Amino acid sequence: MQHWRFLKRFEAQSKPESTQEQILFLTNANDGQRLATVVGQQIEITLATIGPGSYGDPIVSSAAVRFRNVAWPKSQTPGGPTQIYIFQGTAEGETEIRIPHSDRVACRIEHA
Repeated sequence: MQHWRFLKRFEAQSKPESTQEQILFLTNANDGQRLATVVGQQIEITLATIGPGSYGDPIVSSAAVRFRNVAWPKSQTPGGPTQIYIFQGTAEGETEIRIPHSDRVACRIEHA
């Protein structure tokens, strides 16, 4: 089973509201990376599957990030599904997000 892994460090920073409203966009290419954001920032992880299977329910290692929703874009490729996972940074700390895949070996992304 494949996992998409992302480790994220959240810091409580005083930033202009427009900065906090910016969305952090991630894709399959960010698998295994370590990234940093601010509390309150939205994170969107777009994962595409080539071939059989799809990604499942995310596993979040701490309360510093909250899973909000998963969306299936209207425009899909014939090679496999694309899914968009939406998260929100809720507290200072470090979090690992794992998103299992039904038909692949493990992979990872780290964020700090």
